[in-house]
Amino acid sequence: MATVLVVDDDLAIAQMVGRVVEFLGHTPVVCTDAFDVIMNHRRGHAAAVVDYLMPRFDGLELLASIQEVNPSCRRVMLTAAPDEKLVQDAVKSGLVQRLVSKPPSLFDLESALSWLR
Repeated sequence: MATVLVVDDDLAIAQMVGRVVEFLGHTPVVCTDAFDVIMNHRRGHAAAVVDYLMPRFDGLELLASIQEVNPSCRRVMLTAAPDEKLVQDAVKSGLVQRLVSKPPSLFDLESALSWLR
């Protein structure tokens, strides 16, 4: 069982993704504030599922911070606009390893986290 960091400023989405992570047999750590994650939760997670648009720090800044201290962490970006050029460029650069549209489906999340088995 792996620990998966879930970060979304929308509590309902964060909790829903956390329940899916738990359903898939992993331990979710659900946060709604990217700043809190940067200060306290960047290490020790096998994967991070992060919303793109959040206040204070966007998802790309958060994933860059996570990658810096935990390079083996699988980085998944949640976004309502998967065709946005910035997000696509982040995927091409390797900062984002998997892109999942919001609202995420069980299949999409399972696929993004399937390597954790």
